[in-house]
Amino acid sequence: MLKTIKIGTNIVKAKMLNQRKPLSVTFDFTTKCNLKCGYCYNPERNNPEFTTEQMLKLIEEFAHAGAQRLGLVGGEPLLRKDIDLLISKAKDNKMFVSITTNGAYIREKIAALKNLDIV
Repeated sequence: MLKTIKIGTNIVKAKMLNQRKPLSVTFDFTTKCNLKCGYCYNPERNNPEFTTEQMLKLIEEFAHAGAQRLGLVGGEPLLRKDIDLLISKAKDNKMFVSITTNGAYIREKIAALKNLDIV
C-alpha cells in the first residue's frame, strides 16, 4: 500500500512540476510463449531477445530516468531463464514490479515471483 501511495505521490509531483519522465514502464521483453492462443497479439514467437546484460542495463536506465514501476509482459515472461535476476535488479532499484503471465510456470518460478508486487 505504501509503495502505491509513493508512486501516486510521485506522479502528482511530476505533473505539478511539469517533469517529463517515465514513471511507469511496461516492457514487452519477450515474444516466446508456450501457448498458441488464437486471439494473441503476438504471433511472431521467435524474435530475437535482449541478452541478460542488455536487460539489466535497460532496467538500470529505466530507474535512472525516474521509472517507479516496471511491468514485465510478453509472450510469456516466465520462459526467461534469467527472470529472477531481472526482477531482483528492478527491486534493487526500488521499483514496483508486476508481471503478466499465463500461469503455466508459476510453480517452477515461485521463488522469483515472491519478490514481485503484483502477478
